[in-house]
Amino acid sequence: MRILTLNSHQPYIYDLAQISGIELLVVDRIPGRERDKWDEAVRPLPDNAQLLALNTALARPPACDVFVAHNLTDLSMIKTLSLPSVLMIHSSLDRLLTTQETSYSREDIHRILQAYITLKHVVVTAVSTMKANSWGITDCPIVPFYTDTDFFQGYHGSNPQGLRVTNHLVEKGAALNLEFFSSLIEGIDVRVVGLNPRLGTQPAASREELLQLYQSQRYYIHTAVEDMEDGYNMASLEAMATGMPIVCNQHSTAPITDGKNGFMASDLAYLREKIHSLEENLDLAMQLGSEARKYVLENHSRAQFESKWRDILDLAIDRFKQETPFQPS
Repeated sequence: MRILTLNSHQPYIYDLAQISGIELLVVDRIPGRERDKWDEAVRPLPDNAQLLALNTALARPPACDVFVAHNLTDLSMIKTLSLPSVLMIHSSLDRLLTTQETSYSREDIHRILQAYITLKHVVVTAVSTMKANSWGITDCPIVPFYTDTDFFQGYHGSNPQGLRVTNHLVEKGAALNLEFFSSLIEGIDVRVVGLNPRLGTQPAASREELLQLYQSQRYYIHTAVEDMEDGYNMASLEAMATGMPIVCNQHSTAPITDGKNGFMASDLAYLREKIHSLEENLDLAMQLGSEARKYVLENHSRAQFESKWRDILDLAIDRFKQETPFQPS
């Protein structure tokens, strides 16, 4: 099956390419994007993916089975193409409304999106129920992240230091609970990795370097605000898969059972005490991290991801056939 998509959420596109029997055509070098081309430091280009320019895709549309959009901009850029379409929701509307200026209200955006997906017969899916609901989508298939546990493994935690992997932490602070995070790590040695110009941090130079950080740092921190971000993200699941224990604020969707695979609480003093315990006790970190890895193996497998995506792609094709009038040649 050939899938056309735009270069958005590059790690997710990389995971999508892991579905067997899939060939990806990725529209690259899109004006206005933060990354204007495929970044090998983030993920290598999969062998079953090829890049093409936007003007080429529009002027000479390639033969494809399904178009997968990762945001509304993606949908609008390919609106002239007649293809079965899927919209994957990665971000909550509430979070975007705090970081992007718009004259539209939340309710306006709900109405516009619903009208568009009805008109174009778009199948909507999301990485979590919360994020789907934030866009006014209350009944759609949910595809949890897939985490490559064959690659992300080998934790040894030799560096008694914390880790957080995120881009634009300050700009997304309202959603990522920056105030709580800052108070939590005050006086504590935590390394932030990612594109954060206001903090002076850079992303890992490669996927391999990122893995080395997950392997060597003692614990991982994730903070988020309910209804704006999930209690986990791709990076925190990668950390868990590697075998890192997680420290996080109280959150209803966090994959953490306090004291089993990490520590979770709304009490800053409690979490700071637990962080010091992890710094001083590698055996404790190894024990919690082992349980964290088990959670990912059971809940974020490739088989689950692939099965759900195959159902969604088939649904998009069937819906397109049913809604597109037959035109004799």
